[in-house]
Amino acid sequence: MMMKAENDLPTLVRDHLACWDIPDSARIDLLTISENATFRVTFGNETRIIRIYRPSYHQNDEILSELLWLQAIEQSGIVTVPHLFVSRFGQLFVEAGIFRLACFSFISGHEPQADDRLVRRFFELGKISAKLHRQSINWVRPERFIRKHWTYETMIGPNAIWGDWRKAENLQPADREILENCDETLKYFSSTFPKDKAHYGLIHGDLRLANLLIDGENLAAIDFDDCGFSWFGLDLANSLSFIEDSPFVPSYISAWLQGYGEVMPVNREMADMIVHLVMMRRLQLTAWLETHNQTPTAEKLRKTFLKGTVELARIYLGKVSPLAGRSGQRL
Repeated sequence: MMMKAENDLPTLVRDHLACWDIPDSARIDLLTISENATFRVTFGNETRIIRIYRPSYHQNDEILSELLWLQAIEQSGIVTVPHLFVSRFGQLFVEAGIFRLACFSFISGHEPQADDRLVRRFFELGKISAKLHRQSINWVRPERFIRKHWTYETMIGPNAIWGDWRKAENLQPADREILENCDETLKYFSSTFPKDKAHYGLIHGDLRLANLLIDGENLAAIDFDDCGFSWFGLDLANSLSFIEDSPFVPSYISAWLQGYGEVMPVNREMADMIVHLVMMRRLQLTAWLETHNQTPTAEKLRKTFLKGTVELARIYLGKVSPLAGRSGQRL
């Protein structure tokens, strides 16, 4: 989380408005704060988004890599994404001590809601994900392009980037045993997942409902801050973040895969990974809520999320077994 007091962050933004030729009189409103702090900046008839990156989470080259990919996606025209405003000094982001700031266009719209009407949006999301994956496969990445890899070790291992689920408060011994069995099963299966170009590459990494905007018939993707290298199916698992226990999940998965298949092939290996990747993401989020317990999301969900994770792990273990001798099982 942010190391600077939350009420100091608007001042940091205002002190750097001139970097993008934004008047000092602009109105600044905090939209969200989690890994980063995101502000809406309004002046005249214009609205921009300024993001303050969390110190120590990304290296400068990682931020640069994210923004270069975002620019490449915008230039390709395949998906609606925010426009990145370059500073008056030609920088993709601005350094301010330990902080880094970037300025984006504001995309109007609203977050999709998790209900039966969302099935159509998951079909569209599958198509968007496939377009992003196809672009990332064909794109010639710049030198020094660096992003994190999202694997078992970095997602839910003892030294995972977002924290260790094993340190969750109020984890009862019986529940811990279930989660440990789940963890071992995920470790086993993920070790069998292929990492060739057809299955593993650069992905958005956090394409969940909060990072989608609906405006009429248009669906836009925002916040590429967690983009990195992983299995392409992880973008589907991530799209189910915080709604993994919804009764509509099977329909969402089916719609996503159908939409994806209209752009890119859905091979058996990718489909078989999904049940494991969804559970791996859930454990990752369980750790995130523990290490980010002061965020609005954690304050809202943390009390019941761990219990839900244990129940999902119980269901997961009933579906899969390392003794099956295969890479997975369809939902």
